[in-house]
Amino acid sequence: FDTSPAAKTLHAEIRKHVLLETATIKPAVERGEIFATTFYEQFRVLFRRAWNNSRRSPVANHAAMGRSLTMGLLVGVLFRSVGLGQASVQDRTGALYFVLTSQIFSSQASMRVFLEERDLFFRERLSGAYRTSAYFWAKSLADTPNQVMFAMMFSMIMYFMVGLQLSVGHLFVFCLSVVLTTLAAESYVVMVGAAVPDDRTAAVLGPIAFALMSLFGGFFL
Repeated sequence: FDTSPAAKTLHAEIRKHVLLETATIKPAVERGEIFATTFYEQFRVLFRRAWNNSRRSPVANHAAMGRSLTMGLLVGVLFRSVGLGQASVQDRTGALYFVLTSQIFSSQASMRVFLEERDLFFRERLSGAYRTSAYFWAKSLADTPNQVMFAMMFSMIMYFMVGLQLSVGHLFVFCLSVVLTTLAAESYVVMVGAAVPDDRTAAVLGPIAFALMSLFGGFFL
């Protein structure tokens, strides 16, 4: 059968379909339109990798925890028992401003998150291993628990030491504001790190927006 005209015709048809499939699918993979796995599978694998990488750096997590504890105690000591009267409005304003400013500038440590993985991301992305959206969401959500935990630790320490209003509602709004500010600042520095070619440029451009926002944040102007 292998030498018969029917076999030759069959092999020719198979080669034609293989060539057609290669010419159609390969460019689509290169453009990111077709992947071998679903978004959920890509997200699951990337999330696990990002989570394991975070756990492999206990020194960085301990440093972030120490930073939150130190800054919380520092703010609590500087603005201890400011009071709730009209005379202490300026002190409370300064305390709240310092809280948000310290959280914003503390996020500079996340500047190298994408810079360290840029080459790996480009190589895997060009090979059609996963979608950019899957990488983004997996990386972001894997880092979020630690960011939220440290922000909450900082908030709880200084809130009661400063002596702000002892109300569950006020405490919830305060913690939510600090957490959202921290996540927004982390997202901004990661965006800067992804947009610039090296860490030196990121270190220069990163604080510019923070300085402008601090200037027009309502405390100075």
